[in-house]
Amino acid sequence: MGINLYTTRLILKALGEDDYGLYGVVGSVVTLLTFLNGNLTGTIQRFINFEIGERNAEKLRKVVATGKKIQLWLAIGILLVCETIGLWYLNFYMQIPNEQYLAANVVFQLSILAAILNILWVPYVGLIVAYERMTIFAYAAILGSILQLIGALLLTGLPGNHLIEWAVYIVLVNICLRFIYLRYCKKNFEVASVSINEADKKLSKSMLSFTSWSFIGNLAYMSHGTGMQLVLNFFFGAVVNAAAQLASTINGYLTTFLTNFLLAMNPQITKTYADRDYDSMYRLIIQGSRYGIFLTAIFVVPFFVGAPIVLELWLKNVPEWTVLFSRFIAVIALINSISSILVTAQNATGKIKRYQIAMTTIAIVQVPLAIIAFNLGASPWWGYAINTFLVLAMQATRLYFMRRDVGLSIMTYMKKVIIPCTILVVLSLILSETAYIVIASESIFANLSAIMLSICITAGAIYLLGLNRAEKIKVNHLIYSKIRGIAVR
Repeated sequence: MGINLYTTRLILKALGEDDYGLYGVVGSVVTLLTFLNGNLTGTIQRFINFEIGERNAEKLRKVVATGKKIQLWLAIGILLVCETIGLWYLNFYMQIPNEQYLAANVVFQLSILAAILNILWVPYVGLIVAYERMTIFAYAAILGSILQLIGALLLTGLPGNHLIEWAVYIVLVNICLRFIYLRYCKKNFEVASVSINEADKKLSKSMLSFTSWSFIGNLAYMSHGTGMQLVLNFFFGAVVNAAAQLASTINGYLTTFLTNFLLAMNPQITKTYADRDYDSMYRLIIQGSRYGIFLTAIFVVPFFVGAPIVLELWLKNVPEWTVLFSRFIAVIALINSISSILVTAQNATGKIKRYQIAMTTIAIVQVPLAIIAFNLGASPWWGYAINTFLVLAMQATRLYFMRRDVGLSIMTYMKKVIIPCTILVVLSLILSETAYIVIASESIFANLSAIMLSICITAGAIYLLGLNRAEKIKVNHLIYSKIRGIAVR
């Protein structure tokens, strides 16, 4: 994460605020048009996890083959949509500086190529997750971060159009990482080499039927992030997009870190449901939700309190609106820290029709509400305020469906997750803000000391208020063993 943060600083310096914002919003057009891929990603992973839980090797081969075929047709369809609707919107509706129209179109084409690679890769990542081989993700993430840092360092010294050069480099890194994943899967999973000729038509209908109800839900989710980027560009231009892109980058780092940590729990939740071991499933949901909030809070609380100094140290020259946008994003990330576990549990049941309709009804109103607010003269931060309120409503809706479809008591979840975690986060915020007011000054050392104290306060609150007795014993043992190991050296 540290490497990625420094890389972002270098890229912002090399591209400038306008081009950095333009790079983000052009990529958003492709992301919006590839929203269907998110549905199929979850569907393929769910079917793979289910068949592994059922221990049905023949059915697993058909699932992987069918997934490959569906993704191939999806890639062709998205290519056609991007090269028609996408190009039309890019060149006729987006606010792009006249001198950067060529660069914007080149970035758009390269973003399409990256999106196609991601689509074709989905069945392979489904196998890696299902078999819980998470180490490859860690190694690939480290390699990707190092390669991006090297590219950012080289970019600052290169002549020419840095926007085009960076887009080309990122696609090359993407190709390199996808090749590594492909080789790993074919070496470790025999089923990864299955041909699309083994695809099953009946299974295709079943997977697409499952996806159809996720379709509108994922469209609403895309409107939450990508749609807001496009709306901000339309009303306020690329400079505000730069701040929004930086805030989105922070959210991306937090989400990726949390997702990677909880990744091992997702297939276990699906497998326990397939085995009808509901007590174990409930335990995993509660445990995963708590850990998600704990991990996110350790980052979010200190960042929220010390956002101005953190962003200044990170970026040096902080674009307007970045501090406020980033604080909203931090709050949203904390609220969303339980989403991954709850969504996985809901998908495991296969009962997603009413769930997706309800979630979409809430989520899809963000863009219309933001457009109304901006037309009435509201500031850009109103888009994030609306988003925060809607995210809260979505989590409440997820809990309702947990009770209805999964059987998990809302009261149990509130007592074991929401109430204790809310208390420890609020307490951490109050104590951290007090410490920051007392300690912070013009001195960088004093400001960093206040932020470090905030981390300690949050970690202490999690230990005292968040962990149960058994978890405290494990933490104590871990700390003791580390100290003992250092002492022995």
